[in-house]
Formats: sequence, structure tokens, C-alpha cells
Amino acid sequence: MTKTLISLVTLLIITTANAQENTMKNLSSDEAAIASIVESVAVFADRAEFDALSRLYADEFTLDYSSLNGQDPTTKKPLQLMQEWAAVLPGFDRTRHAISDVEVDVSGKTATARANVTASHWIADLFWQVEGQYAYNFIEADDQWKITSMTFNLENETGTRDVFAPAIEAAKSKALPGNKVTIAERNKERVRTLFSVLENEDIPTFVDLFAENGSQINPYNAGIFPKGAKGKEELLAYWTPVPTRFDGMQFMIEEILATEDPYIVFVRYRGEIKLKDNAGTYANNYYSTFRFNKEGKITEYVEIFDPVVAARGFGLLDQLK
Repeated sequence: MTKTLISLVTLLIITTANAQENTMKNLSSDEAAIASIVESVAVFADRAEFDALSRLYADEFTLDYSSLNGQDPTTKKPLQLMQEWAAVLPGFDRTRHAISDVEVDVSGKTATARANVTASHWIADLFWQVEGQYAYNFIEADDQWKITSMTFNLENETGTRDVFAPAIEAAKSKALPGNKVTIAERNKERVRTLFSVLENEDIPTFVDLFAENGSQINPYNAGIFPKGAKGKEELLAYWTPVPTRFDGMQFMIEEILATEDPYIVFVRYRGEIKLKDNAGTYANNYYSTFRFNKEGKITEYVEIFDPVVAARGFGLLDQLK
């Protein structure tokens, strides 16, 4: 390379760097914050950092991929989107969402942004790429800008959409590593499923939600109710006769929370059980904790209830210790 050519290349690099620096200088603080969010969506998605990604969105937002999939725009919560993306993105061998030409317009506590994107996806020998533009709406609350809508406008597509089936299959074992948001949401959904299958009196499915050595513990059994069960065989024996003793069970979840450890879920709920022969309804308030393993199976279910209310409901007050 001649000295003249080197000088021209050096001049081009310096000119480009100065242009980028001048562009940044012309941005306001809010414009810079919003531009960073637009770029961060792509980075966090490629890195499968769904905890960080979820915090970029408002509590509810509109997602519009109609130009890509023909479906109507939908209103979502951040955790819903994280679950959907966690079910496919980590399954790819590699993704790259290249963002360029970000434009931001701020008006008071709201803002819009546009950016070009080239999204590339690789898995095995398959490749799929889309090019287009993202349009965003933002709102500022508590000095934080949040995405309230995100629309993708497709301009070009290459490769094959056949990439999705193997990516979804691969993501089943890779969707959750290190992401507390998606782990917690999965485990909370397992708790909801547990109460649903109990209401449907589907005891085999109920027991299958537990790990092989999973246990149920009733610490306030008061000496007149079962202390619990350990292992699937005991759990099956414990729960199989329960539906035959009643004319229906309902469990109303009033609060469900994941702890700082996403493998532990706390739930506050009310149970109402119709007694046989029109003998009335037994109702009690419950507090339970559920522990899960990495596969999403329950390893421990602690059921806390008022033993006095339970004893009264079943005519066992005289047996309380």
C-alpha cells in the first residue's frame, strides 16, 4: 500500500470518527438514552439476556410484526415477550441484529425512534435474514424511558424460515440459562398448572409436576391431618383418593411471587371444597412455597393452612392437640 493510499485511508477513518463524534455531540441526553435503548434491544436479544431486555419495556406495550407474519398487532407484558423470545432465540447457533441509522424525536415525556435493522439467524446449515426498519414509541416515567410500542417493517428477506423449527427444539434446553425473569415466570406458571389440574381432578398429571424425590410438607397438620408425602409413589397414594372424598375443589390464587431465587415461588390462595352429600363447603386460606429444580420440576411443596379452620370444617375440633 502506497503512502498516498495509507494517508487517504487514515483521513477517511478520522473523518468518519469525527462525524460520529459530532453526531453524538448533537444529541440531547434524552435522545442519547433512547438511542441506547434501541441498540440495547438488539444486543440483549443476541446475548439472550432477557432480564436486562425486559426492563427496556413499559408494563404493557404494543408489538407489531404484521409485515413479517401477517398477524395483527398485540398488546403484551414484558415477561410475555421474554418467554416467547426465550423459547426460540437461544436455540440458534448465532443471531445478529445489526442496528444502524438511529433517529430519535423527543417531545416532552414521549418520544419516537426509527432504526434500520438487518437480523441474521444461523443454525446448522440453515440461514435466514430479514432487513427492514423498526419504529418505536417511548414514554418517560420516573426518569426512565420505556418502549410503549415496537413495529417492524419488512423490506427484504433471504434464506429460509425453516430455521425456526430446529431453533425452537434446541431452545428447550437452552432457553433459561442465567435468566431469572424467564425461570421465575416458568415456575409461577407451573404453580398455576398444579392448582388447575387439581381442580380437574387429574392426579397423575399433578404428581408428574414433581421431581422423582419431590415432597409435600404440611407443617401445621396438628396431628390430625397428613404430614405430607415424599417421592412420586407416596404423592400418588396421598392424592389419588382426595377427589373421591369431595364434590369439587377450587383454588383461587390471590398472590403469586417469585423470590430473589427464581427457583422458589410463594403463593397466597384460597381453597374451597364442596363436601359430599350437600354437607356444605370447607374453605381455608393458604400460604405455600414451591421449590423447583433446573428442569422445572417441584422438589418441595410446603402447604400452610389454619388447622383450627380445617378441624372445624371436617368436624375434628375435639381431636386438636
